Amino acid sequence: MAQVGFDNNEKPGLLDQNSPSYQAPPYQAPPYQAPSYQAPPYPAHTQQTFHPGAQQQY
Repeated sequence: MAQVGFDNNEKPGLLDQNSPSYQAPPYQAPPYQAPSYQAPPYPAHTQQTFHPGAQQQY
């Protein structure tokens, strides 16, 4: 039985992490893309319509 990953004669450098020629593959994190937020269309006639006593200025 050949122990792949421990036998240096099997695949040196690829699966034997104890081999000096072993190089871990470079880890590349996937590029994170936040979902593009689009505010819903705000009706123009409601921008200037405020209820009395409920004016909120942002």
